[in-house]
Amino acid sequence: MPVIKDLIGQTFNRLTVKSLYPVGDRYGRYWICQCTCGNEIAVRSNNLTSGHTKSCGCLHIEQARRYFLSKRIERNKKHGS
Repeated sequence: MPVIKDLIGQTFNRLTVKSLYPVGDRYGRYWICQCTCGNEIAVRSNNLTSGHTKSCGCLHIEQARRYFLSKRIERNKKHGS
């Protein structure tokens, strides 16, 4: 069995590793992480270290809000509202 690199206390984007999830799967180990927004999620090691997972999902929601707000502003400028 391979040695598990200790990630506890490390921060990856918005996620800080709190503990090792007790059960892994055939794809790897999972870590319990706390997001800067306060949510906790379990993230697979390789998704965490590669940067694939950056937050609990709050980052995606924030980016979508900014995108749609900018589109609304553009639309209002076109229609003179």
